[in-house]
Amino acid sequence: MIKLKNILNEALNISDVKYAMKMAFDNVPGNWSKALKSVNMYGKEIGLVMSSYMGPNKTLQAIVDEFNSTMKTKFKIDVNSFEKGHNTSIKLREGKVTENFKKGDRVKYTGKKTIFIKLDPNKVYNVQDVVKDGKGGWTIVVDQYPVKAKDLKKEGKLNEALKKDGHTYNVEEIGATTGTNRGGIPLDKAYAGKDGMLGNHGTYISWSDVKRLMRKYSR
Repeated sequence: MIKLKNILNEALNISDVKYAMKMAFDNVPGNWSKALKSVNMYGKEIGLVMSSYMGPNKTLQAIVDEFNSTMKTKFKIDVNSFEKGHNTSIKLREGKVTENFKKGDRVKYTGKKTIFIKLDPNKVYNVQDVVKDGKGGWTIVVDQYPVKAKDLKKEGKLNEALKKDGHTYNVEEIGATTGTNRGGIPLDKAYAGKDGMLGNHGTYISWSDVKRLMRKYSR
């Protein structure tokens, strides 16, 4: 039997963790018994090595819930730690787990401005890359700055369209990833449609006007 005495106040016993995790894989419907390859402890984190078809999905969440119910713990899946290969691996952590970020995500910076990081908290940026930090965690690259995941907040998708004065405008991203390389300028949004685009204060600008201005200023 699993020794649960003082389990909330003492470090988890690796033997108990392995036994409880095996039982969790056995008990969740779907015949997942053979999916678990190994269980390891890294300080207060649990590392799982599983079959290649396993990942951070509803099945694994059900297994973790079963484990937590048995061990009276509050472990969560750290999606950022997931690695896929011949076998897959992932870590479970107690407490707050940072959001999973990927290249191209729209984010805002919620950390403090420093001499090393000067991201504007009122601007929306694109995640440029996600790389390992060498300490079992991940560093998120935003506008060339290496940022911790806890200092970022995901932004929702842009609105699909805006209707104004009989015209339909789609939302287009402009800024750092547009055709002209403007360096570290963060992404913004513009409304553009078949007949033209919206300028300052919602002023309608026809494509004819845009072409005329291009001829005037882009020489």
